Amino acid sequence: MLGSPKADPRRPPQSGVFGHTSAMPDQPSPIEPTWMRAGTPVTRCRDHSATQDGAAWTTFWDCTRSKFEWHYQFDEVVVILEGSVRVTDYHGMSRTLCQGDVAYFPYGSSWVWEVDHYVRKIAFCHESIPPAMRMPVRVMRRLSRGPHGKAGLLTRFGKRLAHELPRAAARFARLGEHHVPAGPPP
Repeated sequence: MLGSPKADPRRPPQSGVFGHTSAMPDQPSPIEPTWMRAGTPVTRCRDHSATQDGAAWTTFWDCTRSKFEWHYQFDEVVVILEGSVRVTDYHGMSRTLCQGDVAYFPYGSSWVWEVDHYVRKIAFCHESIPPAMRMPVRVMRRLSRGPHGKAGLLTRFGKRLAHELPRAAARFARLGEHHVPAGPPP
């Protein structure tokens, strides 16, 4: 259904992407036929934005009357904009999501979606980091970003280095001016 619209790394970062929740999905977005349980829904999407690395994206999606399985291949947070849907996990726990409701569906989970009439949502999707890479990614983020949005260790070190390098270069230059090379012993 929804794929990750990959950002072009050759393009400079965007200053921002803006839209309105009234945007209507307009691109066909069929559900995997083997996941269908009932109905022949019309499903559409409209991509709103994506991160530069393509690991996260936002899209609008809608669906008409149907019942289907959904197997999450990425983390997804949804906000229901219109209509409603009943979602049931593999334990049999059901929840009806209506306009204004927010839900989180983790990577690897499977849910049955039952749309009685119509549902339209905005989805915030994120590709999960493979388990073997989670710790190194956390460490690098912490080093570069630090807690609570403050500058991390790498950022602080870089700023300090940038501040100290010109002073150190000037000191070395002055040492070179006063240095008298040693000649051969008398």
